[in-house]
Amino acid sequence: WYTEKKGEVKKAPGRRVKVIRAVVRECVGYAPYERRIMDILKGGGSNPQKRAWRFAKNRLGTHTRAKKKVIEMEKAVSAAPQKKKAPKAKKEKKPKK
Repeated sequence: WYTEKKGEVKKAPGRRVKVIRAVVRECVGYAPYERRIMDILKGGGSNPQKRAWRFAKNRLGTHTRAKKKVIEMEKAVSAAPQKKKAPKAKKEKKPKK
């Protein structure tokens, strides 16, 4: 029912806006619902992406916004440093005297 006119097409954010948003994200972190989306994506289970979409749609209102947010959270999850399990150090036995 609504179509954008020729001059109304949204532009991609410029360099300055990207830098500002990155700094704010670094300082402030993620909103609680965004952390929940990341937990759903990490958790696995059966089709975690669908569950994340559903949760995001309930919070954000539209399917398109939800898809965009889930993609953003997937990138954040994949970019986060993975915790590696350190190999257990074997105890050396002292020789008996």
